[in-house]
Amino acid sequence: MGRLSTVLSQFVEDGAAGALAGERRTAASLADLERRLDDPPEAFADEREVRTVLAERFPPIEEEPTDLVTDALSGEALDRYLDTWQPGQSAIRPNEVFLHAEFVPSDRARRYGALDDFGVDLLSDRAETLDVRNGLAFLTEAAVDRVERAVAKRIGEPRRSALQRVAAEGVPEPVVEDISLDVKVAFDENLDASVIDAAAPPAGLNADAIGTLETSMHFK
Repeated sequence: MGRLSTVLSQFVEDGAAGALAGERRTAASLADLERRLDDPPEAFADEREVRTVLAERFPPIEEEPTDLVTDALSGEALDRYLDTWQPGQSAIRPNEVFLHAEFVPSDRARRYGALDDFGVDLLSDRAETLDVRNGLAFLTEAAVDRVERAVAKRIGEPRRSALQRVAAEGVPEPVVEDISLDVKVAFDENLDASVIDAAAPPAGLNADAIGTLETSMHFK
């Protein structure tokens, strides 16, 4: 057994160590936060969220546009398209037919107003974003990447702004004001003490020798 003062001293040391560890973790978290703010807004959105938005705002084409591609493609290109086409999660995907009114009959055209909502114009830079075959347009990988980045930016901008405010105003510092301890200890005739498990005290220990140690610590 050790002196009661030793037991109390250990409690104080452990409590102080815990408070210091919390302060260090807070400082490390702030440093990580400041580093993250160097990332572009789209880095604050994950791929799953982007795919969900694309599926909601640009629903997939449900039926293969056979008649359209038959008029636009031929030979191996047509065979490859017909052999590999299947409904996707979104109409925004590489090599998908761009059912815009400028390229298809009005009764087959889709609304792409959501592109405007995300600030994306695929028509003005069609040499990069569209692969036009005999008047029918197909989305390129560059087009899909542009839309995905715009969606991710829209998702990530408010998150990044919120973190910027946190960084500017300072991360709240945790302050441990008080810790109350209530533990069971075993005493000997010299009042030396040792902490015990009250649910499973050592065999042969006199019940009268078991006491409760109550103390409070205050941290600034």
